[in-house]
Amino acid sequence: MKQLTTEQIQLIDQRLIDYGFGFIDVRVEVLDHILCLIETKENLDFQQAVDLVFEEQKDYLKEQKRMTFSRITGSKLHVKEVFLNPMFFIFWITFFVLYSFLPFNSKEDLIKETFMLPMSISFLSFFMYGFHFFKSKNKSMQTIRVFFTISTILTCYLYFIIPLVKKLNNQWSVMLISAASAVGLMMYYLFFYYKNKNEKKFKSLLNS
Repeated sequence: MKQLTTEQIQLIDQRLIDYGFGFIDVRVEVLDHILCLIETKENLDFQQAVDLVFEEQKDYLKEQKRMTFSRITGSKLHVKEVFLNPMFFIFWITFFVLYSFLPFNSKEDLIKETFMLPMSISFLSFFMYGFHFFKSKNKSMQTIRVFFTISTILTCYLYFIIPLVKKLNNQWSVMLISAASAVGLMMYYLFFYYKNKNEKKFKSLLNS
């Protein structure tokens, strides 16, 4: 079979969505595999080749679909993706400068006024992730991992770092609160980063 057209690839992609592959990062891998097999069916027309490959690969498709949930629940927290990302340091420095110049009379005032800001910054992202998870047909496992990772970091901040902040001097307190605020902002940045990254992978398949 000659190289598939963009429209044909989109039809196969929609068939995988209908099959239950709602995570785009998993679906791109499966789609690439299926496309390669379809293109080997040289003596069949497009629809016959698609039907045959889906029938031949039904066990593979079921296994990939079954593994989707285990990939999410079995994955480690991607802490490095947060703390080693250059954008985290840009956000951290920005918040540090901002908090340093705010007119607080004492460290106690600073903590009182800012310690919940990291949680407040990430508040709207919970709705964004929830809507994306339940409604989108192009959700990403990476974005779900980001959600759990940053939620865990912010929970640790709330229960373990805040008591430490109260014992430190003013400069260190500002630094820790700034870092936590940067983590909250990373919730948004990494969501769109991985969303765009997976969409580019899909477009590369369409254009290949």
